[in-house]
Amino acid sequence: MGDAGGTEPTGATERFGIEWTNYYQITDQLSLDFDATWSRARFLDGGDENHVPGAIETSVAAGLAYDFEGGHFAALRGRYFGPRDLEETGAVRSTSSLLFNAQAAYRVNPDLMVKLSVFNLFDREVSDIEYFYPSRLPGENAGPDDGGFNDVHFHPAEPFSVRVGLAMAF
Repeated sequence: MGDAGGTEPTGATERFGIEWTNYYQITDQLSLDFDATWSRARFLDGGDENHVPGAIETSVAAGLAYDFEGGHFAALRGRYFGPRDLEETGAVRSTSSLLFNAQAAYRVNPDLMVKLSVFNLFDREVSDIEYFYPSRLPGENAGPDDGGFNDVHFHPAEPFSVRVGLAMAF
């Protein structure tokens, strides 16, 4: 259940979909990658409650990278996760999320790189993951849903942040 970290067996599922992966070297310095997926997951014996909670339906990851002369490198990446079912009837769905990250780097030598990474470039307030399960706050009366109240619980995406890193190969 949700963040409890538990695993429990469920019924058999059927999943099908399409994945499209692309990498294009536009020039010697500029490259583009684009990955898109669409899938459908259903429990085989679920009747009207055959949606697989958390099974992502649509995702897109794309990036544009430029390798400058003299060891400099820059990249912009985007990630989209579409809405997904959070419970078996399909009545409760997650929100979608779209995030952009950027990176710039300098290769000091073939074994040493200094990096500047910017996460959540546009400071979007979206969820990294969402769950639907009953819960209640301390001191709150018991609710009708297994002693709590059914609700969407989420882990927010990291806010805008900047990190400096050093990568060394040896």
